[in-house]
Order: sequence, then structure tokens, then C-alpha cells
Amino acid sequence: MSITQTPRFGIDRAGAGTDPFGRGQLLDFIDNVESTAARSLHGAIGDRPAAAAAEVDTFFTVTDAAGGGVVGTVYYCTGATWLQVNRLAKTVRITHTFNISGPVDLTTVIPGMVFDVPAGQSVTLVRARHGLVSGGTATVKLQHNGADIADWTGIAVTTAETLLDTTDVAIADGDRLSLVPTALAGATPTGLYFSAAFDYTV
Repeated sequence: MSITQTPRFGIDRAGAGTDPFGRGQLLDFIDNVESTAARSLHGAIGDRPAAAAAEVDTFFTVTDAAGGGVVGTVYYCTGATWLQVNRLAKTVRITHTFNISGPVDLTTVIPGMVFDVPAGQSVTLVRARHGLVSGGTATVKLQHNGADIADWTGIAVTTAETLLDTTDVAIADGDRLSLVPTALAGATPTGLYFSAAFDYTV
């Protein structure tokens, strides 16, 4: 019988018990596996070995959230770095609304919002819609961690619902956004709403 080779790793396969098998074939087998086979590891992100030549073609799957890893994430080692290979980013848009149900005045305190952004995810303020139920004009501004946001100040809110599509604002974990009235004009503004749209990428 003749000796054949397996298609994936080129390993010699004997056709009969009498076919020869020697040291050279064993070394070829070892070399073929080392050069073509991938290795799979798993655990917490902290268990992932450092990128190195010895880790080339190693895949690491995060199965434990300890250390801030995202369970289910798969990484591939090039020898120089680890590449994330399986988490295709998906973005969803969610709206959060600031509102005042009654009359607006300059002493009105509108509760802010605080963000919880897990590792590996991102949140971006992209635009807003605003309006009043009745009255004249309420001018407002949006603050990020207590500081005015460029292009998000001097916003005139009226009974004509308006889309504000201006500079995007990146939001980090623990950040706070606040809406602050700064001026009033005309009949007393009542029933203010300011619906801010955020893109969440996970």
C-alpha cells in the first residue's frame, strides 16, 4: 500500500501496517502542525498572553467578564498585536428627552442625565428636536459636565418644532448632560421639550 498525505496538514497516512514510518516523517508532521494549525484559548481578558511570535495564529475568546473584557469577543494574534475579529459594531439611535411640563423661567432646574458607557461601547450625541407647547421663546444651552458645548448654546426654542443637527459630542462613562434656560422672550414659554438623539455603538 502507498503512503498518502492528509489534505489540511500534509500528515503522512499509512495505507497498511507494513508501510514505513520514520523519524523524518514525525518531524515533518510536527512542522506541518506548527506552521498551519491555529490554537484556541479562552478566559478573562487578563488571561490572554502577550502578543509574541510564539502566539501567532492563536485565537483567544473572552468567556469571563473579569478585568473589563466583553464576553464573546474573539481576538487573533498576528505575533505583534491582538486583533479583535468577531465583534461587528452595531449602532442604534436612542432619544432622551429633557422637559418642563409647566411654565419656563430662568430659575428652572432641569434634572440632567448621567451616562453609563461600558468598555468597548461608545455613545455620541448627534442631534436634537425641540419645541414648546405654547408661549414665546425660551433660549437654552446644553452643558457637558458643567461646561457649555460649542454649537449647542443660544438655542431658540419656540412652538415650531425644530431639528438641531450640529456638532457631534462624544460621551464617556460617567459624563453628565444638562439643559439650562438662559433667556425668555414674549409670552411665557410653557411645556418645553428637548429630545436629544444619541448613537450607541456596541
